[in-house]
Amino acid sequence: MKSHHARVALTISALLLWLVLSGCTPPPPTNTPIPKTLTPTYTNSISSVVLNPTSPAKLKTEQRVNLTFKYSTSESGGVIIYARPRVKGAPAPNYGAHASPVYPVGEGRGEGFITILSGQVAVDEIKFEMWTAGQAKLLYQFSIPVNYQFGN
Repeated sequence: MKSHHARVALTISALLLWLVLSGCTPPPPTNTPIPKTLTPTYTNSISSVVLNPTSPAKLKTEQRVNLTFKYSTSESGGVIIYARPRVKGAPAPNYGAHASPVYPVGEGRGEGFITILSGQVAVDEIKFEMWTAGQAKLLYQFSIPVNYQFGN
């Protein structure tokens, strides 16, 4: 039994010596103070977009496509977020869309809508943009391909 304990002690000693020589340091003592919680850092992003009705859909003019999303921002003054309908890479003709409140720093949820006010329009994309509250700087943008056929 003694030889077994001696071998275990020798193995542990050799392992500790190897750790020290390889540059590994032991963990701090348990009485080391834990640092205070760090302030979270956010990136400027929009995610989890939900469209209602879902695409593809045929809609009457002035019928709304409602949308919800999650956002995250580190911009201290808050941000505004727009969703705008597009056709072949350009703003859709005769569109209507939501205004944006100022969304505060951090994470949250937002909502809005798009529509076509007149004419026959095939919306093939919804472009999302996040701007500083004063619209001085575009912080984030992306597009979602859709197929909404507006008309009477």
